[in-house]
Amino acid sequence: PAEATPSSLALAADVALTLDRWQGPGIVIVCGNLFAGARSDSLSGADRIRAALAAHSHLAEAIRTFTGRADCRLLLLPGWRDPEVACDPAVATELYTLGVEIASSVDLRLATAAGERRVLVRAGCPAEGASSAAESGAADERAWLAGIDRLEDPGTSSRFVSSRTLYRRLGHFVWVPPMMAVVAALIIHLTVVYHDVYHLVRRASGPRRVLVGAYSASWPSRLLFTLVVIVILEVALAVIVAVLSRRAWKAYAGDDLPTPWAAPPWPGRSWVRRPGSVRPDTGTGGPSPSSSLLVSGTAALDEARTLVAGGATGMVTGGALRAEITHLGPGFFACPGGTTEILREHPGRMGLPPVFLRHRQASWIELETGADLHVRLLLADVDLPDSNALERMATGYRVVKGYMPVADLHPAVVASWPLGASWPPAPEVAADRVRVRRVRRVAAGAIFLAGLFDLITAVSRPAAGDLHLIQEYLPLGVAQAAGALVALAGIGLIMLARGILRGQHRAWLVATVLLATTLGLHLVHGAHFGDLVLTLLVLLLLLAERDIFGAAADQASARSAAFTLVIGGVMAVGAALLAIEVSGRVIRHPLPSWPHVFLAATEGLVGLHTVALPDPIEDWAFPSLLAVGVGLALVALYLLTRPV
Repeated sequence: PAEATPSSLALAADVALTLDRWQGPGIVIVCGNLFAGARSDSLSGADRIRAALAAHSHLAEAIRTFTGRADCRLLLLPGWRDPEVACDPAVATELYTLGVEIASSVDLRLATAAGERRVLVRAGCPAEGASSAAESGAADERAWLAGIDRLEDPGTSSRFVSSRTLYRRLGHFVWVPPMMAVVAALIIHLTVVYHDVYHLVRRASGPRRVLVGAYSASWPSRLLFTLVVIVILEVALAVIVAVLSRRAWKAYAGDDLPTPWAAPPWPGRSWVRRPGSVRPDTGTGGPSPSSSLLVSGTAALDEARTLVAGGATGMVTGGALRAEITHLGPGFFACPGGTTEILREHPGRMGLPPVFLRHRQASWIELETGADLHVRLLLADVDLPDSNALERMATGYRVVKGYMPVADLHPAVVASWPLGASWPPAPEVAADRVRVRRVRRVAAGAIFLAGLFDLITAVSRPAAGDLHLIQEYLPLGVAQAAGALVALAGIGLIMLARGILRGQHRAWLVATVLLATTLGLHLVHGAHFGDLVLTLLVLLLLLAERDIFGAAADQASARSAAFTLVIGGVMAVGAALLAIEVSGRVIRHPLPSWPHVFLAATEGLVGLHTVALPDPIEDWAFPSLLAVGVGLALVALYLLTRPV
C-alpha cells in the first residue's frame, strides 16, 4: 500500500530478507498485484506506486540489490489490483530504476537432467465476487466491514456480511446481564431501595423471603449468590443467542448451519456447497475439493489441464489469495496465494454461525531445476488480534495477543510436486486434523481433572485402614511427604493442561512423568482406588496418543523456567534461613543447627515437614515457604509450556 501498515512492513521485510539471502542464479516472478489498489481518497498511478516504494524502502533496496546481480532477474506481471503497471509509462520508468522487468506473462523453459520442462506463469484475473468485494471495501469505510476485499474466498462475501452483522452487533449485549446482576446486588443493600421493593412484593411470600435474605446476607454470601445468578443469566443468554443467530443466519445468508452436535469442518471450508463449485475428483492426483474457489472460476484449472495434455509441465496463476498446488498426473496447477492480510472463514462451535478471522499470510511457489523439476509451496500465516470476545468464544480459535510489526513469518514447505501432497489438504487429512484436535481436548480435560483430584486427595484424610496398612511398611512421615508431593503434582498437571491442549511434546513429556510418579505416590499416601484408576487411564491415554503431541514450545522460555526454579528457590531458601535465624535470636527460642534449618527451609518449598522448629516460627515459616514453592512451580510450568 501507499501508506505502510504493520502487516505490509512485516511481509515486505520477510520478502526482502529472502532476496538478501538468495544464493546463486535465479528468477523471481511476481504474479500480479504487487501494489494495493487505489482508494477514493488516496493517490493514483505513478504517485501511488512511488509512495508505496518509499514507504517500504527496505524491500525496494533489496530488489535493487537482487536485480543488480548478473545472473538474477525480477519479472513483474500486472495484476487486476494494479493495472497501471502495464499502461502507465511513468510507472514503468519508476520500476525500471529498480531493475524490475514488466511482462504480461512468462513462459518458463527449464532445463533439467530429465529434459526440458515448460511452465507457464500468468497473473490471473479476480475470482468471482473478488472485484465487487474490493470495490465495496474501497467505498465502504465502516469498521465492521473492514477486510471484505481481502476474503480468502471471495464467494463468501454475503456470509461475511451476515457473520459480522450478527457477532459485531450481538457482542455489545453480552455483558449486559452480568452488569445488571452486579448493580442489583449493590443497590439492594440500600435501605431506600429495599423498602421500596419490599413494598411491592410484601404480599408474595416467595419474593419477600428472597428480598429479606438478600438484604440481610453478608457480603461474601451476596457475592456468591451474584456469581450464581450471572452464570445462570449467561447460560440463558447463550441459548437465546444461539437460537436467534441460527435463524438470523438462515434469513441473511440463506445457508443451513450444522446441528450443535455435528463435528465442524476444518477452518476455511464452508458447510454448504455453493452453486457453481466443482465436485472433487475421486481419482489419485485429482484436484483439491476447493479448486474452483481458489482462482478465477474453473477456467484456470481447465486451462492447466489442457496445457498439461498438450505437453506442458504445469501452470502457475496468481490473482487469488488462497495458495494451492493441485496434482494433475504428469503436471501440476499452482497458485502462490497472497502475501498479505486475508480474512479466513472459521466454523462456529455448537452449530453457531461461522466467524471470519484476520490472518497475515506469506506464501510463494518455488521451482527448482536439477535432476528434474521440483515444485514446492511455501506458506506461513499468523492470526491477528482483530476479533472480539464473542467471535473467539464462538470458534474457540486463539489469536495472537500482540505481534512485532516487522517480524518475518518464516514460510515452510506445506506441499510439493511431483513428490508430496496437494494443498489445501484432502478431506481425509482434514478429518484427521479434527480428530487430533478432539483427542487433545479430551486429554487436556483429563489432565485437568486428574490434577484436581490429586489436590483433593492430598488435603483429605486417608482412610484408617489404608493408613494402618501403610504404617506396617513405611513411617508416617513418608505418607505425609507423599501427600505433599501429590498436591504439587496436581498443581503441575492443572498447569500442563494448556500445553497438552496445544499438542506440545514438552508438556506431554512432563505430564507423563508426573502421572507415572503420582501412581506411586498415591499408593504411599493411601489414596482411594478411584484416584489410582483415573491416573492410570490418563497415563495410558497420553501414551497411546503420543504421536499427536509433537508441537514445539519456546526454547528461550524453557531456559527462563529453569532459571526461575533455581534462582527463585535459592533466594527463597536463603531468605528463609536468615529470617528463621534472626527470629530465633529475637524470641530467644533454641534452634537446631543451621544445616537442619537449611533442610527445613528447603523441605518447606515442596510442602514437607520433617525438621521441627519452634512453634512460633513454624506457624509462619512453613506456610510461607509452601506458598513460595507453589508460586515458583506455577511460573516455571507456565514458561515451560509457552508456545513458540
